[in-house]
Amino acid sequence: MIAQLFESDHVAGQEVFSVVGNAVQPAWDERADEMRGLAALWRAHGTMLEDAVLPRLRQAGLGDGVAEPLRALQGQVVELAEDLAGRAAGHDRDGRWLADFERLKRLFDDQCLRESGDLMTLIAARLPPEATAELTRQARALRGQPSHAGFGVGAKS
Repeated sequence: MIAQLFESDHVAGQEVFSVVGNAVQPAWDERADEMRGLAALWRAHGTMLEDAVLPRLRQAGLGDGVAEPLRALQGQVVELAEDLAGRAAGHDRDGRWLADFERLKRLFDDQCLRESGDLMTLIAARLPPEATAELTRQARALRGQPSHAGFGVGAKS
């Protein structure tokens, strides 16, 4: 289900924060690489959100109150991760890298909480199962993952 794709992204992002937060000092190159990785992951996450999930919710007349806050957080997370990746090469010249890293972590956590709570609840409670299955297939395709269509309980041969 789509919730597993979101959870997988959330866990991968949390791993980045763990690696960076626990890095031996100084670890500027490692921090830059991890922030670039987080930005790439979150761009792909945003593509899944924009191209698979939100259009299905719009088609069903749902998600108006959920979409815009998620879009805003999505953009802020990617932008700040990219900024931190670039600034890591300067070895925290402005003295704000760690403070901005903590701000990024709060933004990321807020987005994950909204997705796990508001978005997944909306999908599970209000979106027809066929639409959920279709948006999951589309999200998997965007990620280059097999859709597993035609397998499992209720599959047609």
